[in-house]
Amino acid sequence: MHQKILLKNGTLLYPHGAMKKEDLMIENGKIREIDNSLSVYSGIHEIDVTGGLLLPGMIDPHVHFREPGFLEKEGIDNGSKAAIKGGVTTVFDMPNTNPPCDNLQAFEEKRSLFQEKSFVNWGLHYMASPTMGMLPEKALSAKIYMARSSSQSAWNDFNSLKTIFQKSPCVTIHGEDEKYFIHNPCHSHRRPRKAIQEALKTIKDVLINLSEDERPRVILCHASTVDDVSWLKEMKAKGFDVWGETAPHYLWFTADDEEKYGAKYQVNPPLRNSQDREALRQAVKEGILDFIGTDHAPHTPAEKASSNPPSGIPGIEWAMPAILELAEQQIIPWSRIIPLIYSKSCQCYKLSGYSGLNSGGWANVVVLKKTKKFSDTLVTKAGYNPYEHLRLTYSVDKVFVNGNLVYDEGQFKNLEKGKEIVRAFSD
Repeated sequence: MHQKILLKNGTLLYPHGAMKKEDLMIENGKIREIDNSLSVYSGIHEIDVTGGLLLPGMIDPHVHFREPGFLEKEGIDNGSKAAIKGGVTTVFDMPNTNPPCDNLQAFEEKRSLFQEKSFVNWGLHYMASPTMGMLPEKALSAKIYMARSSSQSAWNDFNSLKTIFQKSPCVTIHGEDEKYFIHNPCHSHRRPRKAIQEALKTIKDVLINLSEDERPRVILCHASTVDDVSWLKEMKAKGFDVWGETAPHYLWFTADDEEKYGAKYQVNPPLRNSQDREALRQAVKEGILDFIGTDHAPHTPAEKASSNPPSGIPGIEWAMPAILELAEQQIIPWSRIIPLIYSKSCQCYKLSGYSGLNSGGWANVVVLKKTKKFSDTLVTKAGYNPYEHLRLTYSVDKVFVNGNLVYDEGQFKNLEKGKEIVRAFSD
């Protein structure tokens, strides 16, 4: 139920990195006005957010809510609540579910599940294969797994990629070629750097061998190495339509954390060394890496404690605090925050109706504060916080989804269903 809400005395983070005291008026689910001295009048619900930093709700373009097929690991209902707690108001879910989202019927069934269960705005990626038809109109991308991640095969050869590229205007790629995996008890050795290097070579070869009007937009998912950074830098310099996504865990952790804390930090692609982490941080600063997706990939505590633990880190519940900490510690400038969490994803996926904290846009607003932790209660079924060893300065205080206050000082309230977000296929 939409109210007229006035957020008073907040500090707005602007895209260029400046912070300014502002009031923000929400009416009929949208931002009506932003000014430094808005007046309260009859029918307005005033909320004092003194000490609060106001940002657009994060767009997380890379999540695994594990539904259908793996409800014990998370589920849409639970995953969207974890998203809200992390300051995420829009998610794009990956297709490696059970069954995989690789045909129109599975895609429509999954859309129905999200319509029924998601408390945040949402969109869906589609599982790519050489035998797929044209990409469904409501799909955000065709997701290519060059290493198997579901019951469907991996696609990592030149001809398969070429066929998929010609059928989709936008592809997202897990760039590890499983042909180069080896038998080794150590996870990062089992999936060596060479698997990434060879995957990148193949993607480049396919792009070069297609005519300009056949080439899709290519999004390199969860960049984790200096090799990913070098490839993105080279391909962008040559004018190819390539975009770089990384995840917070690659900007904070290394293989040393996996060695120290075990399977909780086992992820695909694996965490690498401090040189890789530094290269990623620098690429974020320079804009070579365009945006951040959490790659929220929960598994049950029993699975992670087993002798053969699955890969994945549950990051969405701490997304905004973990990203803002990079600016707080001066690892990246504040001017990079809104591009990383919002505007570059909007641009890449051509999202209509998303205009950030500006008059007329949907009021997806997050208020963060330094003062205290609002909730230590875990939402994700993964059952652990990978950032517990870091001291995160900010906590999510309040979250508005489409103008509704759905999270307030650690408590969920007035949860309503989110909206489907679709990609505009033309500029």
